[in-house]
Amino acid sequence: GVAPENTRSMLSPPTIAAPTAGDTVAASGFTVQYTVPSGTLYATIELRSEAGGELHLWDVVLPPTATSFAFQVLPTQATTPLIAGKTYSLTVAAYRATTGLLADYDFKYEKLGGYLQSIGVVQRGVDAVSSRTIQVTAN
Repeated sequence: GVAPENTRSMLSPPTIAAPTAGDTVAASGFTVQYTVPSGTLYATIELRSEAGGELHLWDVVLPPTATSFAFQVLPTQATTPLIAGKTYSLTVAAYRATTGLLADYDFKYEKLGGYLQSIGVVQRGVDAVSSRTIQVTAN
């Protein structure tokens, strides 16, 4: 006899409802509306502009139940990554984890925060990642 293979299904990519690819967004702030597939443990949104030796980056981690995130103007003491005239890659990623450190917890997302800086995705039990990326320009 041969043991059956242990297989995992793919994770469907997230959808981005707003903004749409190629949109111009306000440098004063804008809201991303998105959905992630069922079974997602957590999502990330990355807003990245890399040109001329400069990196402008905003990276957030969100629960799987969230459907929007608002990029806002930061206080004057902070350097804002949103700059008029820059083109950004906006990526929404979904992460599924069915094994690993978080598998035995009832409230997996709530426990995730303690592990984000200390261990990598493999140790967190992430077994599938999917993402969608669009380009937007700040104005």
